[in-house]
Amino acid sequence: MNRHNFPFFALAIGACFALLVAIGMQESNGRTVLPLFTLLAICEFCFFVTAIGAAIKAKQLHETGTSPSQVLTVVALLLMSAGYVSTGIALWPA
Repeated sequence: MNRHNFPFFALAIGACFALLVAIGMQESNGRTVLPLFTLLAICEFCFFVTAIGAAIKAKQLHETGTSPSQVLTVVALLLMSAGYVSTGIALWPA
């Protein structure tokens, strides 16, 4: 894997783990399906992966010029990164 492919890899990893977090957050008997620490660790890991992917893709956009698909990739990675931050904060016990 090289830097050219990493943003797409980050997008795929982020989407797969988003499903895992969505399933793991479901409550049964007042407890989440996955342990809280696991959910927080997944959110933190995916935040960094998607943020780094967005940064790399934004740098590539700056160097090579823009196209709609590349801009969409950056926006999707940024939204996913923000979603992981907000989910992690929402999961954190008060």
